[in-house]
Amino acid sequence: MRCQKNEQPGELKTGLDPVISDEILLDNLIEMADLCIFWKNKQRRYLGCNQAFLHYFGLTEVEEICGKADQEFDWRLGSGEEIAVENALLTDGIAVHNYKKSIYAKGQWRKIVVNEKPIYVEDEIVGLLGYFKDITQEGREQHYLETLAYTDSLTGLYNRRAFVRTIARYEDEYERNRIDFSLLFIDINGFKKYNDTYGHSYGDEVLRRVAACIRRVTGYTGVACRIGGDEFVIIHQDRNQNYIKDAENKLHQAVAEIEFIQKRPCKLELAMGRAVYSEVNDREELLRFADQRMYLNKQKRR
Repeated sequence: MRCQKNEQPGELKTGLDPVISDEILLDNLIEMADLCIFWKNKQRRYLGCNQAFLHYFGLTEVEEICGKADQEFDWRLGSGEEIAVENALLTDGIAVHNYKKSIYAKGQWRKIVVNEKPIYVEDEIVGLLGYFKDITQEGREQHYLETLAYTDSLTGLYNRRAFVRTIARYEDEYERNRIDFSLLFIDINGFKKYNDTYGHSYGDEVLRRVAACIRRVTGYTGVACRIGGDEFVIIHQDRNQNYIKDAENKLHQAVAEIEFIQKRPCKLELAMGRAVYSEVNDREELLRFADQRMYLNKQKRR
């Protein structure tokens, strides 16, 4: 899929019907490939990709990426090293071979291996052509152990260790590219009484039901974690400033729809507070600010 097509494609110099141009065959080959293929201009902005690439990130149209750089998406928190590698390719023609990296796609961290080469026009580099394949399943045991290490066993959300890792990546992205991010701190009002009244199995089911609401509201664009007890967070890079506000409203609505847990009537309420990293420029202060605002909101609802 191209953002712009050549006006005069060349034709095959073979016995094939001349209507079948080399551009048509190349386009079909790219679309048939299982590899995620993409191409960019010299400013590292996307010019096109194939269907496998779109499917990998849950996209539907090539226009969703055209003219944009990796830093404008949640899928890749490009490190300085990754940017330097592509800049070396576009400046000096140094191809990229089997470069391994982590990427965030469809709400999960994945492992990929990337290959890229420069595109020349009249001996001048004008862009790059690349592809990647998913290698997450390679070394399955290692991946399984890593999943255990970063997943909360009760709710299936990311745990506090994953939260620390993710927020460090976002903080690094802010320092390099000034891409801001928000944090929504979430607490279940009166959670202790559920444990005390009905037992821990009931309290565990409350946590699982709330986590399911958080997962559904977060979707593929944010990162949801349980950081301890009945405390959860959602982190999101602020390309859309309304995302966290919308998430807060949707969570209130989703939890309000829970009427029964273990066949007992149940009315759950959440207390939430949000903060933006650029307010404080420190990950610990970001969490503290959001926690304080959550507490104030909880007091107002009493």
